[in-house]
Amino acid sequence: MSPTCSPLRGPATRVLQVSHQILASGSSTSSRQMNLQQRRLFPCSLTTTTTSSATSRRFSSASSSSTTEAEVLYAPYDPTSTSKTTSSTTSSKLHCVTLNRPKKLNSLSLTMIELLEEIYENRIPRQDAIVWLEGAGEKAFCAGGDVAALAEALRGSKCADRTLGGEFFHKEYKLDYKIAQKNQENVVTVSVWDKIVMGGGVGLGFHNPIRIVTEKTMFAMPETKIGLFPDVGMTWGLSRLANRSPVAIARFLGLTGARLNAADCVNFGVGTHFVKQQDLEAVKAHLGSFTGAVTPTAVQSHLEKLEDVVVKEVSKLDSVGVQPTISGADSELISRCFGHSAESVEAVMQRLEDEKTDFAEKYLKLLRDMSPLSLKVSFAAMERHRSDAETLRSALRTEYKMAMHCLRPQPEADFAEGVSALLLEKRAAKWSHEKVQDVPKALVDSYFATIEGVKELGPWGKELDI
Repeated sequence: MSPTCSPLRGPATRVLQVSHQILASGSSTSSRQMNLQQRRLFPCSLTTTTTSSATSRRFSSASSSSTTEAEVLYAPYDPTSTSKTTSSTTSSKLHCVTLNRPKKLNSLSLTMIELLEEIYENRIPRQDAIVWLEGAGEKAFCAGGDVAALAEALRGSKCADRTLGGEFFHKEYKLDYKIAQKNQENVVTVSVWDKIVMGGGVGLGFHNPIRIVTEKTMFAMPETKIGLFPDVGMTWGLSRLANRSPVAIARFLGLTGARLNAADCVNFGVGTHFVKQQDLEAVKAHLGSFTGAVTPTAVQSHLEKLEDVVVKEVSKLDSVGVQPTISGADSELISRCFGHSAESVEAVMQRLEDEKTDFAEKYLKLLRDMSPLSLKVSFAAMERHRSDAETLRSALRTEYKMAMHCLRPQPEADFAEGVSALLLEKRAAKWSHEKVQDVPKALVDSYFATIEGVKELGPWGKELDI
């Protein structure tokens, strides 16, 4: 048995645990928001009570008698946990963080975002640390943000009260930026993208220097299907993939929501290293043995010493039985249809129609199912953010304004309708516009306008403070 990051092992271990009040049926939007904000965090062995300006947090012992399950787990890695002789001076620079909401595919709730912020700010050392970020269960690393609650709030208030959505996106984007910046401060996060990783889960992991994929990985950014856009910094990040056609691949992934397996991820630069699922514990133990000064380059070099386990080149994945789902010919088609010279969504769709191949027809059909407004807004955002002058920080600040505009009612936005149709009512969405040609340029431009003074956003009607 390999050393693990079990949250219940050792006196120094901490578990962060959350419980939500059960929402009474028929409660008002304002009371729903109040209940969602009544959260308790439970680190082991602490019994004091503290209060922050954001939420009241009661600290108490997490024991087997607890009636709620932790949504995020944290534990310093213990390299001596299976050793018969242990030394009190032995320690590791590795820290394990587990998204622990498997019944919801580890989708990010507002509470989970706050817990992750707490862990990165107060639990993990400020420097010289490695973070192993993984998802619990057999199905997902993280299937995205739990946007159903936001859609319910918007639907219940006819989009008049957008404060819950404002709080969610504000805190989510700030967390993504914090984790990304920590890598530059020698707190290196290793994203373990085993199984499903989509949307908000991509935001947690993409901006890290090491992104491990396995034979079970399924990656996608399907936001245009719910009336949103490829957010969490991905209107900037997708066009910076280590690939010979980054603009085409960025548009392809961001517009169609295409699903990639591990080989596709390595081929397109989405994932940096392939590891078989059965070898993840060995890789974790290897990283737990790291003793040098933590930097992204040093951690990557240490990881790649496991030559028999860690694969970087897609050409070597054949030997482990993993092959790309997108062929070389398909990649050439993507370059032709989604590349630099395609100046609009309309042009992309026309080129796909002209190709007359099964691959082109598949993705043309997908585009026709997406929100036309979201397609136009996403294309415009990716165009803006592929400039060398743009940074992750500037992109996230713009994306926050865009997200706030997505909280508007139809016909100004399709988000509430998209989530309600796809996730809540399981029906086809009724988009504000029938075709991309019907979307006014002025409406697309409005997504990049200021949100200062929008009263429906309450305290979240301001620039993202990162």
